[in-house]
Amino acid sequence: PDLENIAGMLSTQDYPAATINNVRLEVQKQPTVQPEKKQNHRSQKTEQESVMAQVIAAAQAMEERTATIKPTERTYEFTEVTDASLYQNNLEQVLNALEKDQSESIRDYFTEEGFEIYTQLLKYGNAKVLERKQVNALNFEGQIFCRSIPMRFSFRTNDKKFVEDVVFVFEQDGKISSINFALESATVQEIVSKSKWSDGMKMSLITFLENYKTAFALKRLEYISSIFSDDALIITGRKVRKANVENGLRLNQADFEYNRQTKTEYIDNLRRSFNSKEYINLKFSNIEVIKFSKGFNENLFSIQIKQDYYSSNYGDTGYLFLQVDINDYQKPVIHIRTWQPEPDPDFGLYGPGSF
Repeated sequence: PDLENIAGMLSTQDYPAATINNVRLEVQKQPTVQPEKKQNHRSQKTEQESVMAQVIAAAQAMEERTATIKPTERTYEFTEVTDASLYQNNLEQVLNALEKDQSESIRDYFTEEGFEIYTQLLKYGNAKVLERKQVNALNFEGQIFCRSIPMRFSFRTNDKKFVEDVVFVFEQDGKISSINFALESATVQEIVSKSKWSDGMKMSLITFLENYKTAFALKRLEYISSIFSDDALIITGRKVRKANVENGLRLNQADFEYNRQTKTEYIDNLRRSFNSKEYINLKFSNIEVIKFSKGFNENLFSIQIKQDYYSSNYGDTGYLFLQVDINDYQKPVIHIRTWQPEPDPDFGLYGPGSF
């Protein structure tokens, strides 16, 4: 029998994608009867029914084995906080201390991890609050997201400045547990415009990307390591300069080199890169997101996004591709990370169909 047709028939019976994809292996394990050279119509039909029964039995066996680990789509919820006075007041105290350079006086306004992130923020650059305003407070999965306070960051060794909308994340008791640089408004709007997604799922994706860009800016190597799968596929690229001589003239041209790295190699290289830079800043735009709505894992996102990378000794513009599982928005898992300077003339950008 044609196994592709069998897989197609199974797909109409709500079997998971993993079952369908592996059914061929299961069939190979089943004993089959070789047909004789001459068969009547009835014997052929009987054999087909027998083989089909074997396939269904194999699929059901796999279904039972994977039932305990099959993830379901996570439902996230958030609501607007009607009385945000506790969080607004605590935030005002933190901003006052920031302007007076009195960080130790506000330690009690943070969780342990929150104060560590705040300390890293102070090391990022000279921070100046550009505007005090009433924040928009959202309760997302029990955490209070206060969006956002515009700040300008400047640096000692150069005249580069960055303006970031800073998001403060509170626990219910009013302590700050995290601080993020917000996505650019156009990127947020592109995510929010996904009409078929729940608001909570949109918020989980926004939070993941904001955590990602902030982790690079604040050089949070342990966090970056924690969100990459141990067997993640990682392809990095960087701009290199090549000198070509043409008609007696020396021309400096940009070229790019690519490397496939293990997670350990990637983290080690990031550590060296972080140590060599006074600052890093990422800007995202032109986002395209595919959410897997069917199959074994319905919390898997494929993200194509344009990334402008700035640092004290290197910069480039390219396209980042991330395939990430956000079953738990606080513990995402990146399975694929690639980078390319521009769309390939043959296949365009890396996407879920590339791997």
